[in-house]
Amino acid sequence: MAALVFVPAAGQAASWQDWQFNGFGTLGGVYHHEDGIEYRRDVTQPHGAQSGKLDLSTDSSLGGQLSGPLTDKLSATLQLVSKLNDSNNWNPRPTWAFLKYQFEGDSSVRVGRLLLDLQMRSDSNGIGYANTPIRPALEMYGNIRPEVYDGVDVTLVRPLGQGLGRFKLMAGDLYGDLTLAPGAVLDMRHKPFISGYLEYQQGPWTGRFSARHLAMGDATGAAELREVLRQAGAADAAAVLDSANQTINFYGLGVAYDEGNLQGSAQYSVWGYNTRLGGPDTHSLLLESSYRLGDLQPYVAASWAWSKRDYVATGLAADNPLNQVALAVQQGFFSNQFSFTLGSRYELTPQLAVKAQVDYLDVKDPIVLLETAPSPSRRRFNVYSLSLDFVF
Repeated sequence: MAALVFVPAAGQAASWQDWQFNGFGTLGGVYHHEDGIEYRRDVTQPHGAQSGKLDLSTDSSLGGQLSGPLTDKLSATLQLVSKLNDSNNWNPRPTWAFLKYQFEGDSSVRVGRLLLDLQMRSDSNGIGYANTPIRPALEMYGNIRPEVYDGVDVTLVRPLGQGLGRFKLMAGDLYGDLTLAPGAVLDMRHKPFISGYLEYQQGPWTGRFSARHLAMGDATGAAELREVLRQAGAADAAAVLDSANQTINFYGLGVAYDEGNLQGSAQYSVWGYNTRLGGPDTHSLLLESSYRLGDLQPYVAASWAWSKRDYVATGLAADNPLNQVALAVQQGFFSNQFSFTLGSRYELTPQLAVKAQVDYLDVKDPIVLLETAPSPSRRRFNVYSLSLDFVF
């Protein structure tokens, strides 16, 4: 990070008076009454909102950003964010720490610590005030993590026909752990990836095609479990649980509309596991819309995630307890869940907004949610959320 300060000036010198500090944060509360479920906003959180308890950690965060020019073309940004992280604490972490070189127009290259550009209608993933709903749809965005990485991104923007074309390429090493189930943590630190998208905007319409390729890590205790299965003669089941050094391919399509008071988008994505872990592909679909009525902005969304429940049998005797262990691990990678969201955002001031949101969930195989007590049947329940978002 010292490079952000001690960079030799090149070209026209920039004034330190042009540097700016901005802050942002969210105070959020989540409540639900579904026993055996901890509700999370994404898979980096080690725990979530428990049944019957008001939770203030799921959506709350506080961040600060320092940015400014070093020359007429070169700038630096440092952003620290405190939120519930994968280490189960609130220690501030750098989510941005990069140098940016600006070409003509909106084209640029950035090097350092960066965030994946995930959301189609917002490039400010962690700033609640910059987004309409309290949190991104779990079924579409909750498992696309970690989003912090060390590397580079390149953005090229050019006029194309009557619209504007944009190409963005991101590459580097991911930073963070993912909690897949209670006690099961997937180590994604220093896992390489490459990601990018092609986008075309004309008038109120925007279309995007995105792709991502990343390496997987290994889950807590997976190596020991694989060895036990191999020794028991269940080589196929052991291979299913071998995620280390395997890869995932992601593809997405989306279209968005934004004109006047009306905004909306339709997005589809598919995850393809290049390993037997998790079985078939996981598909996601998101439909969302909002409408501004002065300072009030009601919104609605529906999102799905689905995959086939294809299991690989261990081949062991029916009463062998390893069968249930292997089954539970495989099931943790299936996703069959639906959410319907109703909410509203109210702009109190140009720097302060309050939001209220209700989510109805229909869950067969939970995605993002932590299931602390398995249910023999589908889960159907509501989640109630309030948030106060601010910038300064």
